Amino acid sequence: MGSPCGTSLGGTILMNEALPILTVFASLPRSADGRAVLRAADPLAAHLAMREQALLVQHSERRFVRLRGPGAEEYLQRLTSADVIGLAPGQGSLNCVLSGKGKLIAHFLLWRLELESFLLEVGVEAAEALYSFLDQFHFAEPFDLDRPDLLCVGRIGPAVGTWEDWQLLAAGDGYLLRSDELGQPSERFVGPLAAAEAWAAGQSGDPLGGSQEIECLRIEAGWPRAGFDAEERSVPLELGLDSACSTTKGCYPGQEMIARIYRHGHVNRSLVRVRIEGGELPERGAGIFDEGMQAGRLTSVCEVPGSDFALGLAMLPLAAIEDAEDLRVGGEDGSLLKLLGVVKL
Repeated sequence: MGSPCGTSLGGTILMNEALPILTVFASLPRSADGRAVLRAADPLAAHLAMREQALLVQHSERRFVRLRGPGAEEYLQRLTSADVIGLAPGQGSLNCVLSGKGKLIAHFLLWRLELESFLLEVGVEAAEALYSFLDQFHFAEPFDLDRPDLLCVGRIGPAVGTWEDWQLLAAGDGYLLRSDELGQPSERFVGPLAAAEAWAAGQSGDPLGGSQEIECLRIEAGWPRAGFDAEERSVPLELGLDSACSTTKGCYPGQEMIARIYRHGHVNRSLVRVRIEGGELPERGAGIFDEGMQAGRLTSVCEVPGSDFALGLAMLPLAAIEDAEDLRVGGEDGSLLKLLGVVKL
């Protein structure tokens, strides 16, 4: 099955392989190896654009897995944690795959392209794990599973517009994906290199952003990142992924653990959004101390341009969340840490 215009979106890549940088972003600062755009030329202007207008970014942090064929729906319904059958073509939702013990393997956005085809949009750190999980149980089921070589470029910010539900639209040789998982309206073009270049060129009136701007939005929104906030032992309900874990669709890997947690009422720890007041930017992984005793750790952190504070995500036990009075990061004399709320996606 081809793209909406009949041109194949096929081809595979290794999940850890860097994708090409689109021409429109070529002038921005890059990593030492030249394979990633790090930040906007003017970080403060980009920060404001994301919140007041729109920012044009290349989503190099995302990868895609695709299923096509009459058996795809039943397969995904059986192996993922959220309902798939209820999605109409052009709709998307948050979903997960879990181990038999209910540990998170990957969380992703699941898009229904057509009646028998699906596109899974996943963070690069979890992409290989997601593909491997789906591949290991795929035997005689009538569908094709692949990793299409697609680029993702998009606009983020209030000027993008609003919509009631997440949307997927055919757009030339690719697709437009509309969602708000990063806390701001986001419209992303997903397609082959030439089509992505053309789409990005048509949006060139927007300020340009890099991976650091996307990372700051991710942290603000509480979207967990594999290997940072989500570990091998993480349970999705600890990460605020409750909406992706169905209690009504029937059996799926990890479903018994999810049901047990709901029966007992809560998890023992949660991912929280935090604000770090003053001082130097702490390192990711720094300990968080409550009255001199380490209570948890900082899992993600970012500077906020034009401000004297930083934002972060932290994993804390419920006792520290409910009774914290003097949380510090990095030590009992470290920077003051303020809880902004438990992550719920």
